Amino acid sequence: MNKIIQLCVLLSFALLFSSCGGLKISPPERTPTPPTKKANRLLMTGVEAKNNKRYGYAINKFEEALELSPSSISALNGLIDCYWALSDCQNVIKYGQEAIGYKSSFYNKFVIKTANCLVTSGENEKAIELYNLAIGLDSTDFSLYYNRGLAFAEVEDFASSKNDFSGTIEMQSNYAPAHWGFYKV
Repeated sequence: MNKIIQLCVLLSFALLFSSCGGLKISPPERTPTPPTKKANRLLMTGVEAKNNKRYGYAINKFEEALELSPSSISALNGLIDCYWALSDCQNVIKYGQEAIGYKSSFYNKFVIKTANCLVTSGENEKAIELYNLAIGLDSTDFSLYYNRGLAFAEVEDFASSKNDFSGTIEMQSNYAPAHWGFYKV
């Protein structure tokens, strides 16, 4: 498993210099700044609206907060969650691409939602590149391996898919979807 992780890290950094069709896949380099007080109020309003499934209103509030605090991880997270709930992969990818440029505790969540939307959009190789990078940065998150396994299955790389499902099971033995995936491919 360690050799696979090392290979993924090397592959990820090699892929940084390749063309990604508009999606920049690179390690997060920017540090977000705290939101302004006004942006914070907008964020709280947006979160309340999102929790009440008023996604259009929430999106407006998160966008306003992002204008005031352009590096607000909370605003990006809110936008990604709203567009995810609306199955709007184009906007999940748009805001996900921005969000994965920042160092944050939400990084893996942003990667998973962005990459899953890339798969939905038929951009499987880009999704795999993004998962490779994230795994190179955090090899302990079983959900990255599981989701990359799904992406590998989409491109019919069943050996890699099975390997990722196996790795997921090693890390999280009771994760039923990984067992299902392992036996399905």
